[in-house]
Amino acid sequence: CFLSEGAFKKVYKVWNSATEAEEAISVMDIDLIESTGNKNVVGAELAVSAMLSSLVRRNICPNFVLTRRVFTCPYEPPPSHWGCEENKKPKGAKYAANKSNQRKPREPKKKDQGRYQYMRMELCSEGDAEEYLKRQKNESISCVQAQHILFQVAFALHVAADRFCMKHYD
Repeated sequence: CFLSEGAFKKVYKVWNSATEAEEAISVMDIDLIESTGNKNVVGAELAVSAMLSSLVRRNICPNFVLTRRVFTCPYEPPPSHWGCEENKKPKGAKYAANKSNQRKPREPKKKDQGRYQYMRMELCSEGDAEEYLKRQKNESISCVQAQHILFQVAFALHVAADRFCMKHYD
């Protein structure tokens, strides 16, 4: 199902039948990124994501999203199956392996091919911090919860600076 959309990517929640678990997949339109002159910026962000993901894999800091694999495909995910902003769950909220009435999407025509980069990632069960806060009563949390979240953010920033000399300017 469709989760969110940014300037250059869309993010979906998917079922990985090999691991029997939900994952997130981000899909970037490489041709769109190149046409806007942002190829180097997006490339740098991908490199940083891979570096920060290594901190999770090596049990140094769990406060980053784990990237599992990156691959390319000539086709964009079909909204009829993966969803979109207007219809987030076109095939329902849960994966059902035994649905015999589900048709596979048609393969797009050659003229509709593009270059899409798919990134398999850990699915964060609570979403991002903004989504989490919006779901809370009165969109607020207790002081103790705020301290826990602030510690996680501060620790992640510390580890990124310590291990990779990174700084976050937002």
